[in-house]
Amino acid sequence: MQKGRSIAKYVPGIGLLLGFTQEEEKNAMQEVSASVIAASADSIDVKIKFPELTLRREALPSPLPISRTTTEQ
Repeated sequence: MQKGRSIAKYVPGIGLLLGFTQEEEKNAMQEVSASVIAASADSIDVKIKFPELTLRREALPSPLPISRTTTEQ
């Protein structure tokens, strides 16, 4: 647990270096969670929630092509 706490103090700075914005949004469940949403055919939105803060980045270039599938009925 001590190693996790020592690494956690670097998360905000690393996130800012990678272009993420930081929000003082508390995570009531005290868990780390991440969501990745296909915003367009070539970009994604990422949101990572930590117990003390939330990091967000929008329009991140997608490492893989995103195709839109539709089902016809």
